[in-house]
Order: sequence, then structure tokens, then C-alpha cells
Amino acid sequence: MPGLQVAAEDCPRIVEAERAHGRRFVQVGFMRRFDAGYRQLKEVLASGAEPTGPSSWDGYAATVITDAAVQSLESGGQIITVAIKPRPACYGATS
Repeated sequence: MPGLQVAAEDCPRIVEAERAHGRRFVQVGFMRRFDAGYRQLKEVLASGAEPTGPSSWDGYAATVITDAAVQSLESGGQIITVAIKPRPACYGATS
């Protein structure tokens, strides 16, 4: 069977082939190579430039702070203490 299609209108043939086979054999997942952000990062890395911008660590830190703010609001404004480990060196220096 040829590869899956990107366009939605081409997908019914995939479902029809699966039905004709008599059991499920198709597994569909999201491929990052089609994601615009992934393509941009790939271009940056291919150019030899260092990637910049927020990292997953930044997202983690923002989530911890947001959760603390919500807890503070839910507790009537009490100060909530949080501890965030130092940013790992693999994520580069903060700016």
C-alpha cells in the first residue's frame, strides 16, 4: 500500500483499503516533519546558526509559576512557595 496522503480528500481510500482487508492495520500519527515550526528549526540548524527562543525548560518554569498563582488565588491570596531547580546547562544561558 502506498504512503498515507496529506490532503483530507485523499484519505477515504485508506479507510476503504482497511475495510477491504477485514481488520485494522493502519496507524496514523502526526509527523513533525510537516510542522511549520519544525521546518523552521531544521532550516536554522542546517544553516549552522544556533537556535534561539523559548525551550521546553522555559515552558516548565512558566507552568510551575502559573500553578503557584492559581493555588494562591484559590487559597484566598496566601503566598505559595515554589522551588524551581536551576536551568540545566543543556538549555543554554538565559537571556
